[in-house]
Amino acid sequence: MLYAKRHYEGDQLIEETLVQHISECLSVYDQMMQLMPQCPYDLSFSKYTWTEIVFLVVALHDMGKASSQFQNITLNLEVSESWRFRHEVLSAEFIDLLDIDETTGRILKLAILGHHERNVDEIWRNMGFEESDFNPFGAEGDQKRRKQYDLAKKSILENWDESKQVLKWIQKEFSKRFNEELSMIYDFNRMQPVFELINDYKYSALYNYKNYYYELILLLKGILITCDHLGSGHNRIKYIDTDIVNWYKEKFNIGVNGNDFRNTQKESNVKKDALLIAPTGTGKTEAAFIWANNYLKENTYRRIFYVLPYTASINGMYERLQKERFAVNKVDMKHGKSLYAYYQQLLSQIYVENEVTTENKKIIQAKARYMHHLSKEISNPIKIVTPHQIIKAFYKVKGYETLLTEFYDALFILDEIHCYDIELTSVIILVMNYIKNNLNGKLFLMSATFPEVLKTAFMEQLDIEFEITMKEEELKKYVRHQLHLLDGSIEVQIERITEDLKNGKRVLVVCNTIKKAQYMYEHLKSEAETSLILHSYFAAKDRKDIEKRLLKGERYEDGYEPVQLLVGTQAIEVSLDLDFDVIYTELAPIDALIQRFGRVYRNRNRKDGEYGQVYVCTEIDKGSERIYNKPIKLLDKTLEQLVLFNGAYLENEIIKQILNYVYGEEFKEKFYQVLKDQAEKFQNICLYPLLDYSNEAEQYFKQFDGMKICPDVYLEQYMDCIQNGLYIEAESYLMTVSGRKIFYYLSNGKIDWERVTHKHQILVAYSTHFDYDEENGLQEKDIGEGEGLFLD
Repeated sequence: MLYAKRHYEGDQLIEETLVQHISECLSVYDQMMQLMPQCPYDLSFSKYTWTEIVFLVVALHDMGKASSQFQNITLNLEVSESWRFRHEVLSAEFIDLLDIDETTGRILKLAILGHHERNVDEIWRNMGFEESDFNPFGAEGDQKRRKQYDLAKKSILENWDESKQVLKWIQKEFSKRFNEELSMIYDFNRMQPVFELINDYKYSALYNYKNYYYELILLLKGILITCDHLGSGHNRIKYIDTDIVNWYKEKFNIGVNGNDFRNTQKESNVKKDALLIAPTGTGKTEAAFIWANNYLKENTYRRIFYVLPYTASINGMYERLQKERFAVNKVDMKHGKSLYAYYQQLLSQIYVENEVTTENKKIIQAKARYMHHLSKEISNPIKIVTPHQIIKAFYKVKGYETLLTEFYDALFILDEIHCYDIELTSVIILVMNYIKNNLNGKLFLMSATFPEVLKTAFMEQLDIEFEITMKEEELKKYVRHQLHLLDGSIEVQIERITEDLKNGKRVLVVCNTIKKAQYMYEHLKSEAETSLILHSYFAAKDRKDIEKRLLKGERYEDGYEPVQLLVGTQAIEVSLDLDFDVIYTELAPIDALIQRFGRVYRNRNRKDGEYGQVYVCTEIDKGSERIYNKPIKLLDKTLEQLVLFNGAYLENEIIKQILNYVYGEEFKEKFYQVLKDQAEKFQNICLYPLLDYSNEAEQYFKQFDGMKICPDVYLEQYMDCIQNGLYIEAESYLMTVSGRKIFYYLSNGKIDWERVTHKHQILVAYSTHFDYDEENGLQEKDIGEGEGLFLD
């Protein structure tokens, strides 16, 4: 009996035969062929069809485990010896037993060779060869390595009869699926070393002197990795088997008492790429899934990527979609903090506070890790992601083959598309263009506010012809705010804000820097019945508690009432469903102001003539200048327009005029230059599999220069978590600080490394230089003007 796996889970021995493992992988293969029934590339060179080629890769990928060395050393749990050979090298040689042409054979072998190692150099090194050993078995080759290979090859021969039984079973599985025989010649001597192929492939790819069908190999590798990973975990590919439109009809009582879909939702019921522009609260999310439903009717296995700019948005959408019938237990979230988000959600769902122990936290941690791991596979049909989770595939970050495979024929919903800077917007356009034209991706873009220059860029660059907008008379129903400009800084408005608080109004105060927000909070909190401050310099657990308190108050949950005063930074702009009476804000670019205004008179039914009052302070201080006014004077341009509409009700036409002025010709020139520069870089991206892309991956991660620090008031709790194995919970005591600030703090001795274990250290913010508490977050002592700006 040949085994694929043997290990202990606790005290229980888990064994799986080679046939059982291949069978599990083939079950996933059957689903993958539902997801991807056609090959996007020309296969005229091969006698085998697309589904047959994929079958052969999946069925033969682990045949090298038939080696007696693998069976007796790797799977022998009583010996510590390791087998210094790669089973996939032997697996690839089994392709030689097929009646197959040379081109197809090379493709299958390379896909199998790459299903564990990321590149050919790793395969080389893991067998003990140096990268310079171009022909290790030649006259000058390493005879020790030659002997190692000969022993590995001989170990296949020692189990040849058992191997043939597995191969005969594979032939039967082939016949069951394709109603024809799989020709296979059981001649051990046909199996030839693949080292010359590995070497030839590497230099062909580097110097492009031979066509190796790179895109096809990449796709096969992605499919094989998916089948292997899901098969190993006994998981399957989920799909959406509920008609989304019918579900919405039932949920919203469409057709009952005159209830109907909104016009924008009706117009979204199309099968073509589209762009939807509509205010917040008009059912854009439902419109997007109504659009997706048309494509799911063609193939229910299609994947949906719902792209949002912020982690808070993603966490909220994850919770929201889990309540939809079509999406229950079929949604993943992917962002830089998604593991912690999974952990926190599981913790809140399963246990009440007095039942939480270290042991059951470890159970939750294991489940969170499992969910996080599964989110990287082609398993759940809906993934809510940041743009970076898509872009990283083109930097060849680990797992990029599976990502690109999942992108094929997928549906991409890009929400809040206006929120990104010029560089990221340009990259999003280029990546989506590639996915649309090379991977048959479908696009649905959404925004509440869109400067004409960006709208035109997206529609022209992505060849989107269908635009969905609300009629002007309908838009007037969503006019919620009256604009007021206040001379001077926000600090001089404390008396006015205090008066509003005394009159019982719920007041939102938004500053551009953390230092300013902390100053305002300190001077206003005593004037309010309840007050909170929110910014990025809180430990994760404290920020989570503040957001939870805010949202529970908005919903009157658990005895909480709405907070009367909230002071904060741009963190408040990010997807918190708040509804205040009035806002006082520092000047910001018009699109940021609109996001801030959206937290005033957000959800209420207004009476005629009733509007939320929005106050904008006109002074531009150094902190604001540094954040927003470079290289284009966005603050100056915004103020020039706001002056024209002081006292006005902010109708859609006014907002459009301001947006198009602020993001006018100067912005357009800058944007298209950046787009051109990014396009030149993107043209150099080479999606050849099995090459070393560590430099590209490093470039990707350099975009995120933040580092995590621990306030020293939490250092003991952090250390306890690490020492007790609660690694995810340990993250709750940390906050992310920009690389620029980290360098400044380290240079001035305000933070330093502390050793937690012999393998683990953390940056600590010392109380000699910082104050920290759950109410105010991190505060620098005696910091200079403009320090502490929010860069998240």
